[in-house]
Amino acid sequence: MVAVLTVTFGIWTQYEHARSEFEIKAAEIVLKTENASQARDTAIALSKLFPSRLPENFAESFPKNLPNFGPDIISASPTFSTGWLKDQKAQ
Repeated sequence: MVAVLTVTFGIWTQYEHARSEFEIKAAEIVLKTENASQARDTAIALSKLFPSRLPENFAESFPKNLPNFGPDIISASPTFSTGWLKDQKAQ
């Protein structure tokens, strides 16, 4: 009985890990886009392609009022990385 529970727990843990990795990769794909509009469109497309693999609110987690961004802006702008996030947490 203990062996069955151990194997079941191991399989469940691997499943949860794979699901988390998939969600992280999807978010990474969205955030590598050129601008906020493209990010939201990509999130919507991924949600439609993988409805059972992503949370129902995945596309909505990238709001319409997301400031424009790009690879250089995110890494170089302390305003974007801290100011916008603080505003979002305050809401």
